[in-house]
Amino acid sequence: MTDREDIKARVRKIMERTTARGFTEAEAAEAMDKAARLMAEHGLSEDDLVMSAVRAQRPVRFNAHVRDLLAVTVARCLNCAIVKTSVMNGTGHVTYYGQDPAPQIAAYLRDMLEAAVDAELRAFRRTTHYKRKRTKKAKARAALAFCEGLVTRLNNKLWERFGSQVSASKRLRASRYRDEQTGPLGTLGAPKRSGDMDSKGLGYRAGAGVGLADGMGGGAAPLKIGRPG
Repeated sequence: MTDREDIKARVRKIMERTTARGFTEAEAAEAMDKAARLMAEHGLSEDDLVMSAVRAQRPVRFNAHVRDLLAVTVARCLNCAIVKTSVMNGTGHVTYYGQDPAPQIAAYLRDMLEAAVDAELRAFRRTTHYKRKRTKKAKARAALAFCEGLVTRLNNKLWERFGSQVSASKRLRASRYRDEQTGPLGTLGAPKRSGDMDSKGLGYRAGAGVGLADGMGGGAAPLKIGRPG
């Protein structure tokens, strides 16, 4: 936990000292005053107490890639803003901004989907279709096309699952919070595309077997992603 997140947690804990929780009016007033002083001292706003930024664990490629579209769709479906940070060793990470607990869910969801893409891509590389590609360039093109089809199918599934929950106002608030935290940002270029339609079709079909089983209804079980059974 960062120092800023630690301060936010302390403020939230202090603000729980209310009369509804058995504290006296004097104790509750003292708690609110202490929370206000902490917020002012550390430059926190009321938004900071309900908004957060969560970095996904799985790394991203330095250059734009079709898999970035999956991370973006997760952000849109969870009413979050997203930032891709690239570093010079060829990798980077994505961070989700929004109202709690959406960024935590978005980061978890993105990582699980990335793991599913990795698994399906490994399986694709064992197929005769892939092995028949004679050159490294042809194999790379086929792998990219497979990812294109797979990402398209997974994006469709995300919209089917979360589309009814999308809120323009929440996304706008998330974007404003992100901009306050990061300052001006550059734009990411368009990812390269492949013309291998056969491999793309195989990727799209593979996506049908990747299920999104949402266990969040009960509030305890995490959202699980992967092939059923």
